Amino acid sequence: SNRTGEYQIWKVPVAGGEPVQVTTNTGFVAFESPDGAYVYYTQTEGAPSALWRIPASGGQPVKVLDGVIQRAFTVLEKGIYYIDQPAGGARLQFYDFATGRSTSVARNLGDVRLGLTASRDGRTILYFRAEPSVNDLMLVENFR
Repeated sequence: SNRTGEYQIWKVPVAGGEPVQVTTNTGFVAFESPDGAYVYYTQTEGAPSALWRIPASGGQPVKVLDGVIQRAFTVLEKGIYYIDQPAGGARLQFYDFATGRSTSVARNLGDVRLGLTASRDGRTILYFRAEPSVNDLMLVENFR
């Protein structure tokens, strides 16, 4: 919501109630970790953004990584799949919580738009790709 004059992440109980502001350093798109302990979020709509983590119960944000494009990240139990776009074009990356490092899963993804998602086991990934004449929903599977 931008109810404070800039975009922030807010939460509301499922049963209803008053919204509670989660972020203070701007926030645009957020996902909760599978265990509910953290909220991961980006700060911009389209431009490459840092990915931040904040405890779901409140606390200080911590920058996890840089360069997430087009809201393209998803949080799993063992890490984060995300798309960045270095000079060579868009690529699918996996940030491993255990090692604190990212590895490339796929390169040359085309013009990625508006996010991605993954199966719970991380073996199937979907992302949206826009081309001049057609838009595609891309599936990456059995890559490990």
